[in-house]
Amino acid sequence: MEDLIQTDASINPGNSGGPLVNTKGEVIGINTVKVTTAEGIGFAVPINIVKPIINSIKATGKFETPSLGIKGFDKNLAGYYDFKIEKGIYVYDVLREVQQGGQV
Repeated sequence: MEDLIQTDASINPGNSGGPLVNTKGEVIGINTVKVTTAEGIGFAVPINIVKPIINSIKATGKFETPSLGIKGFDKNLAGYYDFKIEKGIYVYDVLREVQQGGQV
């Protein structure tokens, strides 16, 4: 989860996905996730990340998630797998066929 807006807006089951608004009533993000280990900390996806998705859905009726056709991880995730990477990414699988929506 990168480039998220940290917020103290209340995010609970049933109201995630709602708008995060500024004092002018403008939508600046979409409330997405609550940190369960801390009280009153949540995160929202910035609206500038969401706008291209909305525009695609308006124009074509759908949004297709791009896919490189690989599964891999970088040095930030490598520690979770007890693996060491100095730079770049480690590709651990190449997908034979990518179906619509990025699912195999």
